[in-house]
Amino acid sequence: MDSKPLAHIVYQPKNLRCEPSQILTDRYHKIVQEGEAYLAILPGESNDQNNVREYLLRPERRKSFLSSTKENFKIIKGLESLQTEMLDKRMLVLHYKYHEDSIISPCLSKTDGQEEGNYDPIKSMVESNLQIGMLVRKGTNKDHGPSLNVRYI
Repeated sequence: MDSKPLAHIVYQPKNLRCEPSQILTDRYHKIVQEGEAYLAILPGESNDQNNVREYLLRPERRKSFLSSTKENFKIIKGLESLQTEMLDKRMLVLHYKYHEDSIISPCLSKTDGQEEGNYDPIKSMVESNLQIGMLVRKGTNKDHGPSLNVRYI
């Protein structure tokens, strides 16, 4: 008996199609482009990639990772402030909070009893449920010479 594979068929009902509204898209863009976020600067060497994967995928282990390393973390304002941090063999991670009502916000958490404007970096990054990771590598561009390549994770 000759059998042929079935054709690939995708069925997507009209009412389940989900596209973000332009208002939400503009809000997300503004928050990421101009808003505040905690930035963690992690090593981006190839032997450190398991640590980076653990950092992004296991928030319960993020606290021990941040506490045990001497890595940098700070609040940045807007993506333009990342330019000075984009150096070879670095992993840059921006931390945000995603809310059930489809809103994202900077994840800036305070320790109990802290004054307004004083945030706890480790608590903020552990509570973050949305991260944007950028792995920076030195590369070459035959038209423009040395360059930095960024891969978003």
